[in-house]
Amino acid sequence: SDVTNGTLSLNTDGTFSYTADTNFTGSDSFTYTVTDSASGESDIRTVDLTINTITDLSAQDDSFTTDEDVTLNADVSINDSTTSGGNLSYALDSDVTNGTLSLNTDGTFSYTADTNFTGSDSFTYTVTDSASGESDIRTVDLTITAVTDLSAADDSFTTDEEVTLNADVSINDSTTSGGSLSYALDSDVANGTLSLNTDGTFSYTADANFNGSDSFTYTVTDSASGESAIRTVDLTITAVTDLSAADDSFTTDEDVTLNADVSINDSTTSGGSLSYALDSDVANGTLSLNTDGTFTYTADANFNGSDSFTYTVTDSASGESDIRTVTLNVSAINDAAIVSGDDTANVTEDVDPNGDNWLERSGILTISDVDVGQSNFVAGTISGTYGTLTIDTVGNWKYVADNSQVVIQQLDQSESVTDIFTVTTADGTTHNVYITIDGVNEVTVIDNTTTDNTTTDNGTGDLGGPVDLSDTGEITDSEQITPDFPSDEDVLLDQGIDDEKDDSKDLPVVDFESIPPEDNVPSEDETVISLIPLETEMAGDSLDEDDLTTNPGEQSVDYLVSSDQLSAHSKPSESNDTQRSKESLADTLLEGIKRVEKEALEFLSVPLSVDALYLEPTDSVGAVTENKALRAGLDAMHEEMEEAFREAEEEQKISVYMTSGVSVTIAAGALSYLLRAGSLMSSFLATVPLWKGFDPVAILLTPKKKKKKDQDTFADSVDQLESAVEQKAEKMFSEKENK
Repeated sequence: SDVTNGTLSLNTDGTFSYTADTNFTGSDSFTYTVTDSASGESDIRTVDLTINTITDLSAQDDSFTTDEDVTLNADVSINDSTTSGGNLSYALDSDVTNGTLSLNTDGTFSYTADTNFTGSDSFTYTVTDSASGESDIRTVDLTITAVTDLSAADDSFTTDEEVTLNADVSINDSTTSGGSLSYALDSDVANGTLSLNTDGTFSYTADANFNGSDSFTYTVTDSASGESAIRTVDLTITAVTDLSAADDSFTTDEDVTLNADVSINDSTTSGGSLSYALDSDVANGTLSLNTDGTFTYTADANFNGSDSFTYTVTDSASGESDIRTVTLNVSAINDAAIVSGDDTANVTEDVDPNGDNWLERSGILTISDVDVGQSNFVAGTISGTYGTLTIDTVGNWKYVADNSQVVIQQLDQSESVTDIFTVTTADGTTHNVYITIDGVNEVTVIDNTTTDNTTTDNGTGDLGGPVDLSDTGEITDSEQITPDFPSDEDVLLDQGIDDEKDDSKDLPVVDFESIPPEDNVPSEDETVISLIPLETEMAGDSLDEDDLTTNPGEQSVDYLVSSDQLSAHSKPSESNDTQRSKESLADTLLEGIKRVEKEALEFLSVPLSVDALYLEPTDSVGAVTENKALRAGLDAMHEEMEEAFREAEEEQKISVYMTSGVSVTIAAGALSYLLRAGSLMSSFLATVPLWKGFDPVAILLTPKKKKKKDQDTFADSVDQLESAVEQKAEKMFSEKENK
């Protein structure tokens, strides 16, 4: 028979397998028949089965540890199990004593010990097997470890010698109690002064000049937990040099002395003074270093680049010293070139031209420049007022000017113009080259024009009316003009002078000496232009304002005579002093006239028609220069002369001579302006003193145009004329002792 509370498997050989029903415990049985195959015998037997009870649920006690004031989260089921296949459930059996517990049905729980509680606590729970119905009660032991709320650490600070340290020891202290921390000094510093505040901040000042280590301790207290701790603060005082010195750098220009001070960036905290001494000298100049740090440096001549020296600075209080370097930068400057050589030259009108009628001069300029590569000139051609100058890099120059220029051809022997050229060297230095163009003495040509209406008288003459300067036209071969000359005693007198002589006032007396007309008849190509002498009277050696008076009416030149008819002598009744005075005047006038006759200007190409040039009588040079009418007339003459030069078709000559008038003055500048060659008149005016009543007036006449056949003999006439002038000059104003 089979089992009742389980399943049975019986094999033929007698083995079997029995499995009781789930969770069955107790007795069960089965019977079996055993048969002998040989004898055929059989028998029935009973098998009793006992199923013992076994617990499915297995649960263990638990133990957990946590820190003070720290919540514990854990699980009591980690060591509980069951074989029933059911679930285990948990329930609190007894609660904790020193905290709060929350136990979940799955065995997890949260435990928070009471604030600041440390020690042991526990609780029990019941675990139940939902399948087998088994349950068990287990205990959980809780250990709460004490934890310090106050956390404080030692401190370490560093400061420089003689520098106050301000710091805070609380920066690395804390508490978990929620209370505040307070600080108090436990042990003081040994090498300075300390002030510790209750919040942990402090101020520390080491003793003067102290360096090394110092320390103090403090007590920190947790006001909430009551905990306290003693901590140590280590202080390191670093030695600091009182003397502070730095290297220096200065810049100066080449050949310029530098005055500076190395002490401006040196200092000391010792309270002592600093002194300076030279350690190593400069290499490219001279140096003078003073004990206060000021110095004077002069680089070698023309040196530029870097130089340096070192100095020792000493702190008189601390005894500290230091060696520093001074760098000197000498900036290069441009040294002006020195130029010498041919920087002046002269050329002469009509004398120095080449075959192409160019005036030429050459020269060489030399240059010296200490700056490398700058001893040369800027090559080029430079334009001047009258010509050009070409120079190469080594200083060779050549000057050329067109000799035919009007301004050059107008130059008189006593006149010159100057071309100024500025040459430049490689470094920009400039130098002037002066080329002077000198005038030449032109040939004097005497026109055959005479002046009509000459009045000669031993008494008062009439000089009324304007001077008309004009060309009367051509003269043919058949024309001959023989001027009427005055007799020996004829003189031209100022209308404004009283006929009666005042024995107390004698002026030089210039008398005419007759010369046969045939000896002085001008050629048809000559114009006779003479001096009109003046006979006035004076006594003594000076004149006053009343000595010479002028007629407010017009004055005119009534007669012109040849200069070789004039001679100078004194009255026999005059004293020797008076005679010498008059002769001196005559000699002076002679020299001026001689120069005028030999220094004629070039002829104009067309006649002038200067009408009614009125010279108002005056005894003041300034009055003439301020005379608007005279200025207007001179302007008109200048414009007409300009037009004449522009329209020139053939070269002619103009004879310029001087005549004396009475109290009529004209400035040299006005004559120069009038004649376009002022040096001629200027030289005369400088020769003849401007005595009152004896002033020069210019008279201009133009020549007749030469016939073609006469032009061939023109040069011969010029040579003859120059020889005649010399002879005339020797005879003029010579004293006639027998008269």
